[in-house]
Amino acid sequence: DSDPLKRKVRLNPLLNFDAGLKVTSSVLMAILASPDTMAQLSTHGAGDSLTVAPPPTTDGPFIMITAVSASAADAKLMVERTITKSAEELQSRQANLGAPPSTFIHLEVVVPATPAASQIKSKVRGAAAVLGVGVALTLTLVYGLESFLTRRRQDDLPVAEPQAGTEPEDEPATVPEPEPERAG
Repeated sequence: DSDPLKRKVRLNPLLNFDAGLKVTSSVLMAILASPDTMAQLSTHGAGDSLTVAPPPTTDGPFIMITAVSASAADAKLMVERTITKSAEELQSRQANLGAPPSTFIHLEVVVPATPAASQIKSKVRGAAAVLGVGVALTLTLVYGLESFLTRRRQDDLPVAEPQAGTEPEDEPATVPEPEPERAG
């Protein structure tokens, strides 16, 4: 049919609603954050962690990947695996939805991976925080123990009994003020 009204235009379902790219990136983040997918992406090294989340200061269809590992090579490998998995998932979902290939959304790396940085500063900060809390706790315990022992010593002191014929003083003795000297 040459009638344009009878021709059916096929669109990509992932782009067929407002904020389609944001929703698509949210779906991708949910898929990537699943425990099974995280297990596939991790290098399983000691201390490995992988975070897939929207950037904290940017609004839009962006995904931020953060990998932490004892090895810079393992961190880089986790990021590369995550980017590859994201592209595969995006292609697969669109194909399963029957989207025409000409309308496919493609993953684009906007900011290349930053070089791996040693986490020694955070370890030093952590050690300093533990030391600070330890010192504060020690001082508090010493002060508390000293206060307890001082109070206990005061309670153990014998109370002097008043002698017969003397009355306890209710008020402290007052010393008379000296009279001002007169020049004469």
